[in-house]
Amino acid sequence: MTEIEKYLESQRALDENGKPDESLFGVKMYKSLKAAKISTKLHEGSSGYYRADGGTTILMGEILIYFRSTDDE
Repeated sequence: MTEIEKYLESQRALDENGKPDESLFGVKMYKSLKAAKISTKLHEGSSGYYRADGGTTILMGEILIYFRSTDDE
């Protein structure tokens, strides 16, 4: 396993069962934008990350799609 793969493994977001989270549209979810960008380029697919404000961002190539809850509004 390369250093990049080790880094990505350490940055994977986990679901409530402690397994890697792929719940949102089946994309790999990460803890940071940096890890999501690396994964997107390395695997030539989509990935995402959970933002500090509680929102979710999906990366599709150079496009960022941001989702947030409106329950508080």
